[in-house]
Amino acid sequence: MNMRGGTVGLAGFDRTIAVDSKNDHPQNGRVTVPPIPSDAKQFRMAFLPMFLSMFLFGFIFGHLFALVAIIIQFRADLHWVLFLNSLYYTIPFLLIYAVIFSFVITWFYSCIITSTGIYGHSSWGMRRFLGWSDISGVKKVSLGNLAFLKLRSNSGGTAIWLPLFQSDRVEFLETIRKCAPPGHPLLSHLG
Repeated sequence: MNMRGGTVGLAGFDRTIAVDSKNDHPQNGRVTVPPIPSDAKQFRMAFLPMFLSMFLFGFIFGHLFALVAIIIQFRADLHWVLFLNSLYYTIPFLLIYAVIFSFVITWFYSCIITSTGIYGHSSWGMRRFLGWSDISGVKKVSLGNLAFLKLRSNSGGTAIWLPLFQSDRVEFLETIRKCAPPGHPLLSHLG
């Protein structure tokens, strides 16, 4: 496979694009994220909403799975006492799981707002950058108690999931309102 590289200017940044010569379009190649400028503001998700979501997800689906497994194994002879006693063991494990995963997610998956655009993460957790002019569509998405804005790009590339449950929500909203151009579609979706 023959790979060519190129540089594309992006509002003061350079991003390197590796393009497969058979499919000569930057969207189909690997696009690296531009370096984060020094004047950028970083925001982290609030811990408590993430913790509650993780705990409830594990509690509901974990115990639903266990209940189905018990029904399949014992058929009509369902041992409710055994199932209810298992809560004493699983709840502490779920609390530890929820604390660890919530900390990791809120610490490592931050978003960064700059005057040129937004650094965020795709649904797969990969860091992405969208310039303000690259954002073509904004859709509000709720996953349980967690609210996100799904930012789509003009080029049809990977969307950024921007969490709205930031630890410093007031400064987060002020920064977006200050950095986004007037009339930007993102501004109409902020609470």
